[in-house]
Amino acid sequence: PSKSLILALDKADILLINQEEGQDLARSKKLEGEKLIIRLKNIFKGIIILTNGRERVFTISGNKLYSFVPPDVKVINKTGAGDAFGSGFLSGYIKNKGDMEKAIRSATFNACACISRVGAHEGIKKGDCSLAKFKINTEDLDR
Repeated sequence: PSKSLILALDKADILLINQEEGQDLARSKKLEGEKLIIRLKNIFKGIIILTNGRERVFTISGNKLYSFVPPDVKVINKTGAGDAFGSGFLSGYIKNKGDMEKAIRSATFNACACISRVGAHEGIKKGDCSLAKFKINTEDLDR
């Protein structure tokens, strides 16, 4: 990574990145998923969220690795899905005082709501949605 990117990363607390961007940052097109996010942990010390469309999502916070497969929803339009995921994560993280699982569910619910419609929508989605009820695997990286 460039010096300016390293300086920017040093000032950030959360890195939301897709797999292709993560591979560029890690300088390895061969790494994917869990192996890639663990490599990224050596570059960025904050919370890392690694997305890959409909594939498994990985998140690292401290020494905890979270992973889940996004719920299957009918995709109408993917425009804004990443932004919706990021804003949903951040709002869920703040609202729930750093509870990672709740932040992940908030992010996923917001992104699912985004891709299931066409056009811009008002704010973070509210309510309890069955789309947000999915298994999140948690693994301690210190073992």
